[in-house]
Amino acid sequence: METRSVTTGLLTAGLLAALLLATGCAPSTPEDAGPAGTTGPGSPSDPAGPGPGADASAGPGADAGADLAADLAADLSAEVVQYRRDAQRGVVQVKVTNGGDRTLQVSRVTVDSPTFVTPAAADKDSALGAGLSVDLTVPLGEPACGGQVGAAGEHTALVEVDGTTVTLPVAGRVLEQVRDQRCAEADVAGVVDLAWQPTWQDADEVDGEPGLRGRLVATPTAGDVPVDLAVGDATTLFTVDEPVAATVTGDAVVLEVTVTVTRCDAHAVAEDKKGYLFPVRVRVDGAEEVLLEVAVPVPERAALQDLIDRTCA
Repeated sequence: METRSVTTGLLTAGLLAALLLATGCAPSTPEDAGPAGTTGPGSPSDPAGPGPGADASAGPGADAGADLAADLAADLSAEVVQYRRDAQRGVVQVKVTNGGDRTLQVSRVTVDSPTFVTPAAADKDSALGAGLSVDLTVPLGEPACGGQVGAAGEHTALVEVDGTTVTLPVAGRVLEQVRDQRCAEADVAGVVDLAWQPTWQDADEVDGEPGLRGRLVATPTAGDVPVDLAVGDATTLFTVDEPVAATVTGDAVVLEVTVTVTRCDAHAVAEDKKGYLFPVRVRVDGAEEVLLEVAVPVPERAALQDLIDRTCA
């Protein structure tokens, strides 16, 4: 009797299970069953994907990318420099140093600073060996003048290395100096135009050395605003014999300047970048003095090169 009762119970349970399967009423797992669930919202098998509260960017890939960027930032450092040759070109160098133990490939560099209106970027293809530094040229854009401030809150260099962008802090001193100089130049250009006349003529000898006379023309562009000018500083190749000064108050003024050769070593002459940029001190309407460099145009440098040849022969 006991055996028959158990058997009957088993048969009854089997028949009930078969009936449930036949009618599609299979047992289900609750949506909030947690990790054991296989069909709830946000589960791997849910065709609708993660639920609205899920972070799509989170996961092993995102963590690995963040870790790589942090490792690169620990190995890299950057500073902004400007060499003599850079000022006239309107560029700076971002010197990136690799303190790690493997070679990296730099594909892009961006300078972001409140001293310029927009970030300045340049594409690169530069290998950076372990323990080495590389200068990356970046052309700067419009300076933030007259109280204007760029969008960036800090001075940074964004360096793309092996496909990962690394943000590196940089000192702002050079960028601030470049900004100040370019804003000052823009202020001067708004009131007076400075240009060397194309004709340079032989002058009397100075201490037994041949001299050459040039003429700097100052043309006012803003009415009668007084502009004080002085030419007397040497360049890397030429010395001004006697300082010359003048004030522009409405009409164009010509300053005659006599120069002699400063140096004759062949390497310095051949590699010179600023020898033909003559410093001019400018003060507009009593404001702070600004030091500008007025270049002799390349096609008009033949007479000055001839002076070097005659002096150094």
